[in-house]
Amino acid sequence: MQKKLYVLCSGFGLGFYNPGLLLCAQLERRGISAEALVFESCLRNDKIDGIGSTRSAYHHNFQAALVGAKMPIDTRNSLDEDKVEQLLAEWERGGAGNFVLLSGNWVYLIDLYKQRAKVPVQADILYVDSDYAPSFASLRKFVPDYETGYRELWPFNSRTSEITAYLPVSEDPAIPFAQRESRYVVHGGGWGMGTYQHTIPELEARGLLLDIVAYEWGETRRSGSAASRYYMNDPNWHTWDTDAEGKHTFPPFSQIIDGEAVGFAIHPDRHGLYDVIRRAKGIVSKPGAGTLIDSLASATPIIMLDAFGKHEQKNADLWMKHGLGIRYADWLSSGCNESLLDLPHANLLKKKAECANLTDLVAELHVSGILKRT
Repeated sequence: MQKKLYVLCSGFGLGFYNPGLLLCAQLERRGISAEALVFESCLRNDKIDGIGSTRSAYHHNFQAALVGAKMPIDTRNSLDEDKVEQLLAEWERGGAGNFVLLSGNWVYLIDLYKQRAKVPVQADILYVDSDYAPSFASLRKFVPDYETGYRELWPFNSRTSEITAYLPVSEDPAIPFAQRESRYVVHGGGWGMGTYQHTIPELEARGLLLDIVAYEWGETRRSGSAASRYYMNDPNWHTWDTDAEGKHTFPPFSQIIDGEAVGFAIHPDRHGLYDVIRRAKGIVSKPGAGTLIDSLASATPIIMLDAFGKHEQKNADLWMKHGLGIRYADWLSSGCNESLLDLPHANLLKKKAECANLTDLVAELHVSGILKRT
C-alpha cells in the first residue's frame, strides 16, 4: 500500500488552504497519494466557533486585522488534546513520514510526532508568501529555532528578491491579453480584508467592468453599475469542513445575480475564482499569497492595494521589482490606463517560463520516500 504525502494547511485565509489543495490534486494526477489536512480541525470547539466572529471583525475593520496580525499567539493553548492524539496515533499506525507544512501552527504537532514516529520523518515548510506570514512570525517568538530539522521551500523570496517556482492552478495555458475581456477582478483575499471595497465606486465611476468577490449577501446589491458582476464562495462553508469521503474541498463558488446564487459548485481541481481571474485584465487586491499564485499562474497583473502586514508588503515589493504589477494609486492616477498592464502581463509570462513547477519539485523531494515505505 502506497503511503501518503500529507499537505498541512490552515483555514486562516484561503492563501494557506487553496495552494495545499492544488498541490494535492496535482500530485494525485501524477500517481502520488496526497491528502490535505487543516490545522483548525485540531482546535477546541470553542476556538473553532470563535473563528467566524474574528473573520467578520477583520472583514469590517482592516485596522483591527492589522493589529491582530502583529500579536504573537501560542496556538498550543487552543489545541484539543484528544483530537491531536487521534491524529498523531493515526499517523503512527499508518507509518506517515512525509509532510509539507503551509502554516507555522503545524510545527508544534510535527515536532510531537517526530518523538513517537517509527519511520524517518521528512517535513518541509512551504512558504507561500515571500516573507514570514503571521503564523511563522508568531511561532518564532515561542520557538526561535523552529526551522531546525525542516527543509524550507521559498518559491517567492523577498530576501533574495527571487521568484523561482510557480504553482500551476490549471493545465490551461494563459489567455493572451488581446483575447481577454476588459474586466477587473476585485477581492479582499479569503477573508475579504483590506481596502478593496473603497475601490469599487471609484472604478465603476470610471466605467470599468468589474468582477467583484462578495463575502456577505448584502454586498451583492451595492453596485452602482449594472455591468459589474458579483461572485461568492458559499458563506456557510468552512475550510475545516469535509465531504462525504472525509476530504477537504475547494470552496463552493458561484456567480450571484440579483442577490441569488446561480448555483454553488465545487471544482475538483481548483478554486472557482481562478476561472474568472484568468479571463481578466487585472486583479485589484491586497498582495496575499493566493493572489501571487493566481497572478503568476494566469499571467494576470496585480493592481496592488494596501498590504495586510509586513509579509504582504514584501510580496508587493517583490512583484513590483520584477514588473509583475502596478500599485493601485499609480494606476488610478493614470486614469486606469489599461495599456500599463501590457508589460506586467508579458513579464508574468516570461517569469513563469523561467520558473520551476512547484508540484514537480515537491514530487521529486518526496516521491522516493513515499514509495519506499509500502
